[in-house]
Amino acid sequence: MSFERYSKGYFDPRTLYQIDSLYAWKNGLYFPPVVVEINPTSACNQKCRYCYVAGRTSGTMDDALLLKLMSQLSHAGVKAVVFQGAGEPLLQKALPDSIEIGAKKGLAMSLTTNGILLNKEMQERILKHLTYVKFSNLDKNTQRYAYDHGCPEKQWESLIDNIKNAVATREEHDLQILFLATVYLTKKSFHDAYNILKYLKELGIDYVSIQEAVPNEYSYSGKEPLASSYFTEYEINDMKKKVLTLKDEDFFVKVRFPLTDSTFTNGRFADCWVNNWCQGIKFNTVIDTDGEVYPCFRYWGEKEFSYGNLHEKSFEDIWKGEKRKEIEEYTNKTPPKGDECSTCNVTKINDILHNIRDAEKRRWRDFLI
Repeated sequence: MSFERYSKGYFDPRTLYQIDSLYAWKNGLYFPPVVVEINPTSACNQKCRYCYVAGRTSGTMDDALLLKLMSQLSHAGVKAVVFQGAGEPLLQKALPDSIEIGAKKGLAMSLTTNGILLNKEMQERILKHLTYVKFSNLDKNTQRYAYDHGCPEKQWESLIDNIKNAVATREEHDLQILFLATVYLTKKSFHDAYNILKYLKELGIDYVSIQEAVPNEYSYSGKEPLASSYFTEYEINDMKKKVLTLKDEDFFVKVRFPLTDSTFTNGRFADCWVNNWCQGIKFNTVIDTDGEVYPCFRYWGEKEFSYGNLHEKSFEDIWKGEKRKEIEEYTNKTPPKGDECSTCNVTKINDILHNIRDAEKRRWRDFLI
């Protein structure tokens, strides 16, 4: 399967296909979020050193709520669901059932996982219903993986077996699913970047994002210097040049190392938050294990910033509520206390949205070239 042919536009930051939502946004009309991220459980079978949400939330979503939620989201007009969060989603026993219900309701779905529990039996149930599976922080070195993930070395072996089986299953059944991975380069793994990506390419991974972790006060490692601070600009550019030689139509590589060119001051990246900039929270929202609906991970576990609770109201009623509007306004006028925005995927949506909004000012806006 050609990665470029299947994924054309999906990973292109210049493209956003949600025309109806964009029209409503530009004209101040109501619209549901395009994507909802669900945290099925905060339990995890690993203790990753650089986890930036460890301890910020707890518990496991009630089975009945998770199953009911698929129907609610579909009814509200949500188009896609991402199962990820502050733990390992596959530890929520009702997750396979909810994915099957979501498929029947027409929801596009994806899963972010460490992959340890994605065994053959699980794959047979859910792979056919998913758009992509994203594996968290892969490595080719067993000892290094175990250290970074705070887990036994045998988990790495299970992970690799599961990835191999998933790739084989995709080929056997001609499944239209992509396998993504993140690689957090550290001081120890930086010089092995090319070999790591070469190994992942050989495994059958389609898309790899090279990043660096941003340890914070919640991380098991504690706050640490960014990995990029240990290397010269020449070394970083040389690494990028080498890993990008692996890119082809079946294997895509994105390098976000260093994470940003921003100045790291006062405990956060100075330009990750801009007044009245974050419009992405209107298109993307997150649901915690206890049913609280939040704008983004910035407020994870802080109930005073919840739009509402799904045990009390339906998702649609919460999204149409006045409290959501109030918290959106607060979010856009109040900078975060820490570096939450530097690790938030909503920042990517903001870039797209503001490019679209600014297009009205461009002289070339009416030409197709």
